Amino acid sequence: MRQLSVAAAALAASSVLVVAPPPSVAAPGVGQQCVDVNDVDPTERGEPPEGPNSSFDALRITEAQAIVERRTGRTAGEGVTVAVVDSGVRNAAIRVVPPQPSPSPPLHYHGTAMAGIIAGADVPPPADGADDVYAGPVGIAPAAGILDVRIYDREDGSDDDEGVKLTRETVVAGLTYLLPLVRSGQVQIVNVSISVGESNDDLENAVTALTDAGAIVVASAGNPGESSDDEQQNPSATPTPQSIEDYADARFPAGYSDDDPLVVSAGILPSEGPVLPNSSIDLVVPTAGAITYAINESACVFAPPSTSVAAAEVSGILALMMTAYPDDTPRQLIARLEATATGGDKTTAAGPDRSVGYGAVQVVEALTRPMEVGREGVVNGGPPPRPPAQPAVLPPDAPDVLASTRRNAVWWGLLGGGALVVALLLRPVLVRRRGR
Repeated sequence: MRQLSVAAAALAASSVLVVAPPPSVAAPGVGQQCVDVNDVDPTERGEPPEGPNSSFDALRITEAQAIVERRTGRTAGEGVTVAVVDSGVRNAAIRVVPPQPSPSPPLHYHGTAMAGIIAGADVPPPADGADDVYAGPVGIAPAAGILDVRIYDREDGSDDDEGVKLTRETVVAGLTYLLPLVRSGQVQIVNVSISVGESNDDLENAVTALTDAGAIVVASAGNPGESSDDEQQNPSATPTPQSIEDYADARFPAGYSDDDPLVVSAGILPSEGPVLPNSSIDLVVPTAGAITYAINESACVFAPPSTSVAAAEVSGILALMMTAYPDDTPRQLIARLEATATGGDKTTAAGPDRSVGYGAVQVVEALTRPMEVGREGVVNGGPPPRPPAQPAVLPPDAPDVLASTRRNAVWWGLLGGGALVVALLLRPVLVRRRGR
């Protein structure tokens, strides 16, 4: 955050456990990797990404964007501002509001990559016409504005690194900074693609103040390898049954989602890799292979699955939904996603499925399924089904008062005709007899 950098520096003096960086495990994705770009020099762009934009395509975002535009005449994200509480945003393909430069360029890739997933512009075709370079959509809600809330420059505790370290206090400071902007209606969604292992009153109060003011807070549920104690573990580590108690029951602010309906905890699909089975998750999305933007003004690939990306994707989807349903309350919007997700149900008697929550987000289904959602987010189901079509019943025949007359006439006609035939046959015989 521009105004927050000085305050965050003062707060960074305390040593508090913070989130580990997104996992650096090998994953599909060709081209410059976002996690490797911490240099703002545009000449150091590396290999441009190749397609496809895997997670974007898996979510059917192009189809969802077309539905929104057809229904409203507006581009997905139009009229919505998403605050990105992170390491800063720097790329011309991302519309930052207000459009004022930060005091200094960001030193870390993470915030820009998250903002690109939410609202990055399309990657244009390369000037040299190369067909092996990705060109196409990036942002889920490309018309949304991004409010850059820069709260840190680095994640580890090395004394040699420049900038402000990420701590729980800097997270609190960023959320507190946003409160008047949420109250005034300037910010609708707060994306927190970072997390800490333990809660405290200051963090919980800051989140509650934002949701009480009407904002949706979307937070990452935490990646395997993020420890709940002061010793950060290997980001590529996979939890085992023997070590699962070493992991926090929830990461925060995502952990507040169990009690606060306007906090959405986002996780990865179980098929993408190990998840924290005792973490607090509301919705899951595909994340591996996302194409987004780097701080050196180029595009990049966020190859590994990551709950940071999951939070950014859910924030973008909610911004898209706000454009489609401008009169919905935040609870109604969240309820549409949860009711149409494929997977678990956090309200069942058996308890929630802690690995998927309500399940995988189905954006197109959320936009098209008829349902009645109350202002408090209670889904009443869709309109009552139409009764099956019944064949039309023919009207009864009108009474035929001449029917008996016609029947009698037929019989008299038959009898009279028969008598005439007999008379004609007997006439010659009778004539000869008379002649004798």
